[in-house]
Amino acid sequence: MYVCKYVYIYTHIQVAEARGLFQQGVWCAGASEKVHNLWQAWGLMEAKEGNIEDARKYLARAVDAAHRPATALLAWAMVEERQGAVATSAQVSHQP
Repeated sequence: MYVCKYVYIYTHIQVAEARGLFQQGVWCAGASEKVHNLWQAWGLMEAKEGNIEDARKYLARAVDAAHRPATALLAWAMVEERQGAVATSAQVSHQP
């Protein structure tokens, strides 16, 4: 639910409001097996906004929260590659 609200708000209104929804979502999701989706989407939004350190932090949380983190690892590796950090991208994408 929070990811859908984020998409609408991010594309139609304000990034700050989308951040608030992500925060509410991760608080509500707690240790849910789906919380990694929120962390990943939040990280990708921050990357798009140019907040690379926050993006890395949230993508790392997505990887930690996921039972099978392949999509989160791929998203993180793509962010690193876009930043020109090819070595970091390769390192992230080859995590076990």
